[in-house]
Amino acid sequence: MNEKKIWLKHILNHGLILGITLSVIEFTALFLGMLFRPVMPNIYMVLVVFLVYTSIRKYREVYLGGFISFKDAFLTGFLTCMLSGAIWAIYRYIEYSLSPNIVQEIIATTIEPFQESAMDTDTKELFISITKTFTSAASLSLINTFLYSMTFGGALLSVFLGFILKRNSIPSKTN
Repeated sequence: MNEKKIWLKHILNHGLILGITLSVIEFTALFLGMLFRPVMPNIYMVLVVFLVYTSIRKYREVYLGGFISFKDAFLTGFLTCMLSGAIWAIYRYIEYSLSPNIVQEIIATTIEPFQESAMDTDTKELFISITKTFTSAASLSLINTFLYSMTFGGALLSVFLGFILKRNSIPSKTN
């Protein structure tokens, strides 16, 4: 098998693992009534960082003999995030479509600070109207989960991990 096919298979495996894991954890949190607890985003973040780090490091160690360029490290992490983000977004779309009360709770949580702020009434109503208009199952799963969290956040994470994990040559031994 050539290197590109091995690389794509590695990304596919790790992206599926991460996407399914995020979806299962979210389903479990929903089932246990913990979906809106403040700890949940932290759990997702730690899981993503750990599994993307593991993906890049495993690819470097197993398939590249311990050496990886920044570009390859970045692309491995970023594409793993993109694939897992697509899976998680599909899960969230289904979840939000089947449970409209989740979307309503997200809207209520989002507009609460506007209602309590010292803004004039017209500005408050404008923000609340925009929030209600653009908060749907599709927009939450596509924009928040896929584009914002996993694409933008995945790119930043992959840059960071790419710098940490890259090894371009054998370190010289000094006496």
